[in-house]
Amino acid sequence: MRNMYLQIEQNKRSKGIVHKYLIYSKIDNQKNILKTLNKNDYVINALEKLSKNILQGDTTNREAVATRIYFRELYGSYFVRFKDELINSQLNFGYKILVSYITKNFN
Repeated sequence: MRNMYLQIEQNKRSKGIVHKYLIYSKIDNQKNILKTLNKNDYVINALEKLSKNILQGDTTNREAVATRIYFRELYGSYFVRFKDELINSQLNFGYKILVSYITKNFN
């Protein structure tokens, strides 16, 4: 709870800076995973460019663009993140495990 109150008390500018850094880190991690898996260099370079053009508040929605590119490179060009299929069920299950772990250990 202490962390939650500290986050709420932060000013808007600080939150924007942290949010921008989190998005940068997410896109950078996606790029690194694709590199590790020897995926398409064009896609890797596209993620690199997106990570360098994030505006505060992500007003140009770089996070969503990068995520779409990333998942399609991993799972194929027809992959849709919230379509009812096995890959999405597995991703959702993994996210629930992470949320549970974070909730249990950081509240």
